Amino acid sequence: AFLLYKKPPEKVLVIGVGGAPDLQSALYFNAKKVVGVEVNHSVLLALRKFLPKLAKDPRVELIRSDGRSYKGTEGAVGGV
Repeated sequence: AFLLYKKPPEKVLVIGVGGAPDLQSALYFNAKKVVGVEVNHSVLLALRKFLPKLAKDPRVELIRSDGRSYKGTEGAVGGV
């Protein structure tokens, strides 16, 4: 949905990281900050193992949490 904006978004929240295509797309379209929230720890471990460059990118923050719970916290990306 962030592709609908005329200018690149400052922040993108991805709930359910999976294989990380949404994280990669957000970075490709110049998002300044991408927060990926994933409930399954194994998915985050696999991401760090198989896509280490993406996982270590300073623009990317990976969080292990339920997306519904995270959206209600102070650290959540506003306006998403």
